[in-house]
Amino acid sequence: CEAHGLKVDKQNKNPSRLSRLPGIRRGDNWQRLIETDIGASDWRAWKEWLTAQADDLPDPVPFSEVFDNPPPLRPELIKGVLRQGHKAILAADSKSGKSFAMIELAVALTEGTKWLGKYECKRSRVLFLNLEIDEPSFYKRIIDVYKGLNLTPEHINELLIMNLRGKVAPMNELTPSIINKARKYGVDVIIL
Repeated sequence: CEAHGLKVDKQNKNPSRLSRLPGIRRGDNWQRLIETDIGASDWRAWKEWLTAQADDLPDPVPFSEVFDNPPPLRPELIKGVLRQGHKAILAADSKSGKSFAMIELAVALTEGTKWLGKYECKRSRVLFLNLEIDEPSFYKRIIDVYKGLNLTPEHINELLIMNLRGKVAPMNELTPSIINKARKYGVDVIIL
């Protein structure tokens, strides 16, 4: 009750007696009702009210308030595709080249070049979470991508690798550690 703002009568030590009795004397004083017909009409309505009180969601905004003066967009990381703070998912069949595509994306963001020969990338500090490939093979793939794209690794110190293959933990436990690492190292992009 107290967690939801309801003051508990601590004078009443008997849990089977949950209220005082209006119209009855208590010592020298008459007990009386202070208010009636207040609060929710039933349990369901009270639960809805309680849920609404605990709701930390923002109120809806009428679009008419932002149409003429929209907020500024976040900076683009991949021109026309992805902005800072946004998420993207690359999905495809097994063995279709997703890992190499993500490595190429990491390289393009690190060096500020085009991804897939088409999408301009903003030079960024990248944290790549390698969950699949053993370390030596993963590093070889990065080197192969640099060589295959004929790129000189000018900003390679901005590409940070966390090899997590074999590190068994649920993602909800890994996530806070990953976020802390990203903040600690000033990362712009996380590739998973």
